[in-house]
Amino acid sequence: MIKPTSFTLEHMAASLSQFGDQSIPSAPKEFSVWGWSDAHGNDKVLLGEYVYDHRGYALQSFPVQATTVPDLRFIELRVHSNYGNPSYTCLYRFRVHGSPYKNNN
Repeated sequence: MIKPTSFTLEHMAASLSQFGDQSIPSAPKEFSVWGWSDAHGNDKVLLGEYVYDHRGYALQSFPVQATTVPDLRFIELRVHSNYGNPSYTCLYRFRVHGSPYKNNN
């Protein structure tokens, strides 16, 4: 289990794009991150809603926005939109940062 503090999303750098205007249509744009601790997802918590800047750095970090964050067993990334590709959204890596669960028993 983990108590998340931030997330990092990585995509190809815009300077490497095959498109002349340095855009990346398949890059994720709007996304949210959810977490829960039971196997059925009965206690889902919205950890934050974010926008990845496809013209910014390839590696971007986002702090947890929720004010109360329990220890979580599962983390879910939901991509809601991209920068224009109608067929797919691509991302290289999604990382979860935080503190490991500490059992005080």
